[in-house]
Amino acid sequence: MKIVSWDEINTMCLDISGQILKSRFKVDVIIAIGRDGLIPSRMISNLLQIHEFFVVIVKHDVFNNKKGATITQSVSKNLHGKNVLIIDDAVETGKTLEKVTNHILELGAREIRTVVIYYNEALSTLIPDYYVNIKGKDDAIVYPWRKYGVLLHLIKKEGINKKSDEHIRLILKDKYGINIKLNDLKILLEIEKNMS
Repeated sequence: MKIVSWDEINTMCLDISGQILKSRFKVDVIIAIGRDGLIPSRMISNLLQIHEFFVVIVKHDVFNNKKGATITQSVSKNLHGKNVLIIDDAVETGKTLEKVTNHILELGAREIRTVVIYYNEALSTLIPDYYVNIKGKDDAIVYPWRKYGVLLHLIKKEGINKKSDEHIRLILKDKYGINIKLNDLKILLEIEKNMS
């Protein structure tokens, strides 16, 4: 399990912005794939100074959804003649990017380029135009905006919420390589308790 830091995300978004500038692709509109593509999209839009920004929400379970990706929130704006940059956190199978690309083409986009931070070369049927990292087939990437949600899931999965705080910290560190501050853990356990 790889936990990505905010500093790493900043560097990766800067790297991708540099790739886009070098390619001389003139971006008119950014489409963020929500939810995990929202933060990198916002960061890249800031770096490239692109102010036309829309969000497409896609429901997709990489391993269990046989139907593929389903758009649950679409873009309703006419994108006729626009150069569009579609951004997501990662591409696993390519189904999400493919679905969103087709949706944006239907809205009249002139040219579309795709961006991800992590590209799963082993599983994806689609190669993004811009990416920073290639991940292995089974690599688990945890972004900083998902860290605490993942920790809540692991605490529940391991059934360790009734153990001492220090014991939980040791299990998370030894089994998953995750260090968490004691105060943060206490807050997470309180959240977990209220969710039950």
